[in-house]
Amino acid sequence: MSTTLPHPTSGPPCCAGDDALDFGMLWHQLRRWGWLLLLIPGLGMIAAAVLSSQTPKIHEVSMVVKNGVIGTKSDGNPLPLDAASIIKGNIENGAFNAAIIQKLGIDPVQGKLKFKVVNPPGTEFLVVTSEWEDARLEEGKLVSAQLVAALQEHYGKILAERQVEIDRDIAPEFNEIARINGEKADLDQQIALKQSDIQSMNELIRFHRGKVEKTAAQRSELLKESKRARDRLEGLIQPKNRPAPDGKDDHNLSALMNFMTTSQHFQLAGQIDAKLDALDSQEENARLETIWCEKQIQESRSAIERLKIQQSAILQSKIDNARVQIEKKGVKKNHLENIRVVDEPRASPSPLRPRTTFNIALAGVAGFTLALAVAFFFEYIRRPLKKAPGDGDGSF
Repeated sequence: MSTTLPHPTSGPPCCAGDDALDFGMLWHQLRRWGWLLLLIPGLGMIAAAVLSSQTPKIHEVSMVVKNGVIGTKSDGNPLPLDAASIIKGNIENGAFNAAIIQKLGIDPVQGKLKFKVVNPPGTEFLVVTSEWEDARLEEGKLVSAQLVAALQEHYGKILAERQVEIDRDIAPEFNEIARINGEKADLDQQIALKQSDIQSMNELIRFHRGKVEKTAAQRSELLKESKRARDRLEGLIQPKNRPAPDGKDDHNLSALMNFMTTSQHFQLAGQIDAKLDALDSQEENARLETIWCEKQIQESRSAIERLKIQQSAILQSKIDNARVQIEKKGVKKNHLENIRVVDEPRASPSPLRPRTTFNIALAGVAGFTLALAVAFFFEYIRRPLKKAPGDGDGSF
């Protein structure tokens, strides 16, 4: 009966009936399979590199758009044009794809469009991405730009309707301002007429003052002429008091002539006095007319002041109130904003797929694992089976 001896490199004998591997000897044996551990991973890595090089490179075209504004909330913050989730759903579900394809003339079969949208929490920004082959990157940028155009066209109609509503709401204030401006124009016309009256009165005053000056000059001349006439009349009256000459006939003739001359001078003096009275009457009338014109000027100036007060204080106040209402309502109009591009469409610098480095590394790890499993398997089936004592002859 042969004696079972332990292998020099083996550990203590195992319990009867158990199959066990001698890892020390197994490592020694696996060194023979080194070529396999290098060959399989190497072939896998080469295959991964070849497949990655033959696979079309896929890039990502991305852009950032901002949601529009259709008004203001009660707290003063902008009111979004539409919920970001709704815009996201419309884009991802292809609501605008048909319009894009028709606009750019893309083949519907080859140009299947698919977008992904990310909305950062708490913001109105939308990050829109799509995947395109390396040869179609420019087309991808055009498609992204056309998507924005389709969004703006769709929501532009909503904004236009909202703008019409705001304009209709503001129209009464504009009509009120137009009416008040009409009243202001009427007041301006009345003020202009009053100013024209003042100018006419001033001209009339200058006329009457000139008339008074002319009358004064005429009076001065008449007074001088009256004085001369009275002096001559006095000279004619004094000879009557002298003694009569001896010749009776000569005396009578002289008295007759003296009487006639005196009568003429009395008549001239009366005419001069009548002219003086007429001049006095004209001067008095001119002075009265001047006083009346000055009174009219004062009344016109007072009327102008009243009209200006009515124009500035009352009508302008109404215009200011209407403009305040327009500004309040116009704020809504100013807060209308369509969807706009924040970051223009651009392609990723490196392709998303295939990930050549990752694929090669993964093929290498998978190949090494497979080669290691194959090596362990072959070593396992080739090792002698150890039998426990009493089970046969006890040999390996």
